[in-house]
Amino acid sequence: MSAEQLGAVMQEFGFGAIVETATDGSKFIVSRASGVKFVVFLYKGPRDDDYLSAQFFMGIRGSNWPLAKTNDWNRDKRFLKAYNDGDGDVCVDYDFLLSGVTKSYLRSCFAIWEAQLGKFLHHA
Repeated sequence: MSAEQLGAVMQEFGFGAIVETATDGSKFIVSRASGVKFVVFLYKGPRDDDYLSAQFFMGIRGSNWPLAKTNDWNRDKRFLKAYNDGDGDVCVDYDFLLSGVTKSYLRSCFAIWEAQLGKFLHHA
């Protein structure tokens, strides 16, 4: 699946989707859910325009989120993985497949991401 194809699917699901290109030439998609900006990172397949998997990512800069809260989240929740980076930011991500999947599968992935992200932000 190409970045543009995934962006079109996201728009069909009601998400904004802006396909951007990083300085290294890799593509990613910027969107919003639960009132916050998130990014979908794409992981390549055998062809340059073909991506096999992706990762939802959202980070909160300067949050000084306590490590104990991160550990509580990861112990008690599934799907959405949280971690503290070295700069005092808290980040969450969720991996999903793009190759050989149905639109129904993708809809489920986006629903899980949006629901879990909302719960995480409430947990904050």
